[in-house]
Amino acid sequence: MPVTSRAPRGQPSRRRDRWVWLVLALTACASTNSATKTEDLEAGTKEQLHGLVRALHEALVAQEAERLNELLTADAVVLGVGPGDVFTFRDTLVSRVRQEASAFGLLGGTLTVKEGTVHVGVGEGEASGWIYDAPAVDVLKPGMKAVRFLPRLTGHVIYENARWRFDLVHLSLGLPDAELYAADAPKKFAAPTELQDSRADGTDAVIELAKKTMEDVALKGQKASNREEFVVVGTDPGQVYVGGRAFKDLLRPMLAELKKQVFTLKFEGGVRARLGPTGKTAWVAGNVVLRQSVGKRMQTLPTLRQSFVFAEENGNWVLVQDHQSLGLKPDQRPSVLAPSAPALDGGS
Repeated sequence: MPVTSRAPRGQPSRRRDRWVWLVLALTACASTNSATKTEDLEAGTKEQLHGLVRALHEALVAQEAERLNELLTADAVVLGVGPGDVFTFRDTLVSRVRQEASAFGLLGGTLTVKEGTVHVGVGEGEASGWIYDAPAVDVLKPGMKAVRFLPRLTGHVIYENARWRFDLVHLSLGLPDAELYAADAPKKFAAPTELQDSRADGTDAVIELAKKTMEDVALKGQKASNREEFVVVGTDPGQVYVGGRAFKDLLRPMLAELKKQVFTLKFEGGVRARLGPTGKTAWVAGNVVLRQSVGKRMQTLPTLRQSFVFAEENGNWVLVQDHQSLGLKPDQRPSVLAPSAPALDGGS
């Protein structure tokens, strides 16, 4: 009868022990490889989104309207710098750019776009995402010195027909709070053109969340994603907050004072809302009106535009982007002289 070595009772055999460790090692390798592949896919997608931003810059510099056909979805919503710069169809925007160089609020003359801070986020499923871009745009017109604009661009993007396209673009210029809160501001700043109400199926929850975060600053902090590509853009040039954790850290010590303020911030007019292709991201946009208590009366501020992007995390909607802006006429748009920029000759 053969002699077989056995482990003492209650202890696993060495052979079985080796198998256990081998299985655990293979599982760990598979998990690591899967995580690495996911990270590589997201990194690749983010690079494609950076490419989309560069393509938009090139289209602005070339001022070639047809290039927008490749960068925007057919029903993209584009909110430009001016009060009337509201487009809900790509063809309308392309036609306007062909006819008028100011359709984006910054076009006209010779343009140079210098890439600044760009943050891109990718939704679960790699089919949609969001972008924040803060370039410097130098505009040089005949007989004038070059001026520099510092726009803030946010947007939602989807993967459609084998390429990335914007289905929401919100472009603005920051304006100092002193001008927004001035007594004559409602007369000075024209209300932006209203969006036609259009709410895609399945967007009720994000519309309601957008409304609640406008009214409750503490809730906005709670619903803010911790992602590094989280962005809040306010009306003032200095009100750009990047990174969810940093935003929450900034907000936390201010909450007690903010809760004492009496104000309302509500949508007025139509609201647009869309889901990403896989339902893992969504956006909401519309005009909003802020009313705040000043002494014994309520002050109504100029009508603003506001857009939100939400992403699903662990089965819940969280805020990843919030952009608020004024519609500014050409003579209201803040700019500075572009550094080391000569003037163009007047020509004929």
